[in-house]
Amino acid sequence: MAKIQRVSLLQKLYGTITIGATVYHEVVENGRKIGAPEVVHVERAVHDKWLQREQPTPNEMSVVAHLLATTRLHKGEAEAIAMAAGRDALLLVDDKDARRVAQALGIPRIGTAGVLLEACWRGHLSLGALEDAIADLTRVSWQSPEVIAETLRRAREKEL
Repeated sequence: MAKIQRVSLLQKLYGTITIGATVYHEVVENGRKIGAPEVVHVERAVHDKWLQREQPTPNEMSVVAHLLATTRLHKGEAEAIAMAAGRDALLLVDDKDARRVAQALGIPRIGTAGVLLEACWRGHLSLGALEDAIADLTRVSWQSPEVIAETLRRAREKEL
């Protein structure tokens, strides 16, 4: 969401958001090292306190260790899944393997395209703005063509 300058939609849709320490480190600290422009959006959200950086609990860390030992997930994905499971929270994740693991564990999840669609449905994005956001998203990350087509189809149907 930060890479497409739409991180504020997360607050509008979900209120307070939790980000794990590993993902924060990957996005902000590593992002600073390479001069990633999206870092400022994440730092502003943390400063404004609606994006809260948190450490996993000991129980969540046990789940992280188990996921790292039994899947091909990276630490940030494993941590996000463990924290979502431990806190009964919606997981924002695009990675296919992480989505499969979350599904197997019964964790509710949504991808970036789904967030954009929800923002459109709730009136935070017009159909045109959604189409622009989807175009921006496909420029910064690989997205399944089927997911993109389905997202746009569902948004256009709702407009009718």
